[in-house]
Amino acid sequence: MTKRKRIIFIVLGFIIAAAALTHWLPYINIALNRADDYRNNAIENQVNFTLSAMADDEVKTYYKDYVNYDNLAAVYKFAVSESDFAAKTDSECLKLYNKIVKATHNPDRHSFYSTYGMKKGTAYESLIVDGVKYSIEHDLDIKANYFTFEPYIAKWTISITAEET
Repeated sequence: MTKRKRIIFIVLGFIIAAAALTHWLPYINIALNRADDYRNNAIENQVNFTLSAMADDEVKTYYKDYVNYDNLAAVYKFAVSESDFAAKTDSECLKLYNKIVKATHNPDRHSFYSTYGMKKGTAYESLIVDGVKYSIEHDLDIKANYFTFEPYIAKWTISITAEET
């Protein structure tokens, strides 16, 4: 390799390293702050959901009403259509949640920006389908897109246990 080619490779290496650095610094500063804000907002929504679920309202609210379909990761959008996401009854929500459970990979592992393990993080819900009461726990993992810096729900962990009523 000639001296000129070596200098060109070194200059190109510095340019690529500088480009990577100029992308990672804003990602760390902007995107991770947005992911943290999104997680904190999700925790606040979970507290509001728990309070509304305990109230004796005529219209039942489901946890999926607090999750924006557009903010779901692609794996969930492939598994669940928008019409499925508009479930209105306990049985429809249970079917929706089962689809999400099947689409979730590694449910025991959580990212840094997760509602799992937070004091008010996990949301609890009860559904009654065909005389069986289902206790459901929801946790969200939030990540930020590397290019747009927008937060999204990378993993939606749902735990479903059945209890006879």
